[in-house]
Amino acid sequence: MSFVPSMRWPAAFALTVLIIWLRTRRCGKSPLPPGPRKLPLIGNLLDLTPQPWEACMEWSRKYGSDIIHLNLAGTSVVVLSSFAATDALLEKRSSIYCDRPSSTMVGKLMGWNFLLGGLLGGRGKMTRQTFD
Repeated sequence: MSFVPSMRWPAAFALTVLIIWLRTRRCGKSPLPPGPRKLPLIGNLLDLTPQPWEACMEWSRKYGSDIIHLNLAGTSVVVLSSFAATDALLEKRSSIYCDRPSSTMVGKLMGWNFLLGGLLGGRGKMTRQTFD
């Protein structure tokens, strides 16, 4: 099947958009918290007001959730709008979200578990609190 030369560019553009859409859709991944509908490419950038915290609190009430999701030009942002949600996710489940690698050489083999940079867990929390 041959295309008319004027049809090649629109067809190539449509194919490119389809491939990008198929690669970026969220199939098989964890569901995101509720949030406002996003526009293609720019996401929720136009939805934010000069006081973004007011918009986020309004969305929190609208969707009935303390945790909302925004897409800001392709960057996913999770907003926590209550102390309870913040405490539950950032304090009680902090080890899930911590991206610091454990240092086997320093911690386990050399016995230097007292280093402040690697203090995670119960004993580390107590030690960090004494230095604060």
